[in-house]
Amino acid sequence: DVEAWAEDRGAQIARFFGVRDDPLAPAGSIRPQRLSLSEWNRRKLSTLDARYRGRFIAFLSDAQRVAASHGAQIMIWEASRSLVRQLNLYRQGRDRPGSMVTHTIAAPTGHLWGLAVDLVLVGPDGGPSWRFPSWYDQEVLPLARRHRLSSLLLDRGVDAPHVEVPREELAPVYASAASA
Repeated sequence: DVEAWAEDRGAQIARFFGVRDDPLAPAGSIRPQRLSLSEWNRRKLSTLDARYRGRFIAFLSDAQRVAASHGAQIMIWEASRSLVRQLNLYRQGRDRPGSMVTHTIAAPTGHLWGLAVDLVLVGPDGGPSWRFPSWYDQEVLPLARRHRLSSLLLDRGVDAPHVEVPREELAPVYASAASA
């Protein structure tokens, strides 16, 4: 069944990324343990569509420089993710415990095709922090446009961590995925 498959896949992902908890658990319970921040981000970037990966690498590099100027660090929390993971995130805060973390049930999220990332700040304990100071919105998110990416917060007023390939570029990708 789908739940058993998702639990097994979650365990595989946990071993690969060296995380402490199940990646299908509510957001905030996963933390990189054995990996450096640069290795964590490199592995997340490697899951993105190769046609667009360079944009995300350049954006992340610039975003990390801005964060460092404020004494902070940025990490990619999620990049590519399965449909099961997306559905679990969508259910969180609706029919499962926790806060709502996404407004998108499935398509058209770029995460399913490796066309989106969710960023977080690194907290004092080395884990993720979803507390975004004003400099993040004012200085980091505008960098997305410079790298031909879209920030959902700036472009649609939702989801501060989410940066993706612009929707107008995604139509051909979605069409080719649908016909495959």
